[in-house]
Amino acid sequence: MGCSASVCFWVFLPIDHLAVISYGKTTAMVFTVPEAVQTPVGVRSCHSRIDALRASMNNIKITYDGRITAWNSKLTTHRASKLPLLRQSPEWELFCLLPTEGKEEFLTSCLGSSHVANSDSVPEPAPRARRGLKGITAYGRTLIRGGAQYLEDRYGVKHLSFLTCTLPPEALAVCTPESWAEVLNRFLKSLRLHLVKGGLSPEIVGCIEVQEIRLLQESGRPPLHLHVVFQGRQIGKAWAYPGEFYQALWERACKSVWEDIQGFQSSCRVESLRSSAVSYLGKYMSKGGDVLNLCKPELLPSAWYTISTKLKAFVKGATLKLSGQAAHDLYETLYRGDQMLWARSVMSEFSDIGVCYLLAWVAQIRSRETYWEIVNSIREVWYPMVLDDLTVML
Repeated sequence: MGCSASVCFWVFLPIDHLAVISYGKTTAMVFTVPEAVQTPVGVRSCHSRIDALRASMNNIKITYDGRITAWNSKLTTHRASKLPLLRQSPEWELFCLLPTEGKEEFLTSCLGSSHVANSDSVPEPAPRARRGLKGITAYGRTLIRGGAQYLEDRYGVKHLSFLTCTLPPEALAVCTPESWAEVLNRFLKSLRLHLVKGGLSPEIVGCIEVQEIRLLQESGRPPLHLHVVFQGRQIGKAWAYPGEFYQALWERACKSVWEDIQGFQSSCRVESLRSSAVSYLGKYMSKGGDVLNLCKPELLPSAWYTISTKLKAFVKGATLKLSGQAAHDLYETLYRGDQMLWARSVMSEFSDIGVCYLLAWVAQIRSRETYWEIVNSIREVWYPMVLDDLTVML
């Protein structure tokens, strides 16, 4: 059994050294594990059995689709002038339990090295890679999930359309990132215009996918598919436009950029959603990412998602962010409750001396009813929400 301040905990795995290191408002709990248990199985056992080593989280974010991320303040080194204060703290004795190489490893690898301004030489910054080479970003995924969730909440799954647009072989042979972006811009503008004419919402959200099968046949040229979700009909009415209409819009947009291109007979497919819009787009967000290294980098698009301006503003504005004691209290409530569909702890890798620490906690709220229960409780206690104003705006 080990103790830190007034907190005691039991350890069920063999641990060589344990330390709780506190730097101001940031606390890091570190421990070294014998080589015999430094395996993936040992790591999972350690995470599940040593609940007391779960550090408190002072930041939490809840996105509109119900994704929760909790994390602690970033660990940073302190100047030498503050080290005497650290030596006066009770945690210093626990830190001294680490072997010499353990202290060096933890302070250099976990907490970071000296600030660049204090270094003798400033390294040259690495050239910035072109956008899009790594596929869709985490920020883009958040926008897509939130946008799809809003359309689902506002209009219902039964009134949404899921449209897939592909390029025929002739267009694919001349497609470049610039021309692809121009085609999307013209097509989406035309689609929004006709949605408004049909009495529908102009808000659109979607992603771009690389079709793996065609990629192997095209020798590195990425076969791009566009997937978008939007309101396809009003409540109680028939679908506003048939599939041939969307295909004509797509063909017109492509031919306005690439003249004399043929083969658009089956380039579009529109269907009604049978389940969650978030699930539909999520399936395509996860496809094709493993084959990006087989594509020619100069042919990859710079953006892998699309979302309307107002819809993007809503998703960003509807994201709850808490910090300090409020974030800690909410995290403890959610962590110990049963409101999550799934949850996982993001841990750092074990270093050579077996040091490991908690980076973040990520979870998905079980249902929309549970999401609104959590949001309403935050409204009442901590956070003046603006979701109602944003909903009226849209």
